[in-house]
Amino acid sequence: MSEYNRNSFWVIKDDNVFSHYYIKIDGVMISVSEEVYKVCRNSYTKIMRDLKRDMNILLSLDRVNTNGHTLLDNLRAKSDEEQEIIYLLKNRISTFDNKTKIIMEKYFFEDKTIREIGKELKIAKSTVAYHLTKGIKNLKKFIQNPGK
Repeated sequence: MSEYNRNSFWVIKDDNVFSHYYIKIDGVMISVSEEVYKVCRNSYTKIMRDLKRDMNILLSLDRVNTNGHTLLDNLRAKSDEEQEIIYLLKNRISTFDNKTKIIMEKYFFEDKTIREIGKELKIAKSTVAYHLTKGIKNLKKFIQNPGK
């Protein structure tokens, strides 16, 4: 599968009259209609916007809360009370769909990076980020309303 990047989309004007649309796939420029160009370009733009949003959520894991701890610190804590919190969070993670559960466990408890997880599971980094974001949102809801 070819990966798009911002240099994959080209519009070349012919004598400033006609526009020709191209998508670069595996190093080859392929002529496409304007409609195909727009769909592909818009899809790429949306994926990049969503990935940036997901990465911002993941970066928020390192933000310090009012107790001076990050969410990651809480997951790696050692006291009895902290171990109980970890147990509850792991128990909650075990209820997630299989892919999200595996990704959350690898990221939080095996200290693997998004890139490492993607490579190991043979999925895109954006997919890993999506599942992490999904799981984190679920955990945040659980923490705010533990009985639900």
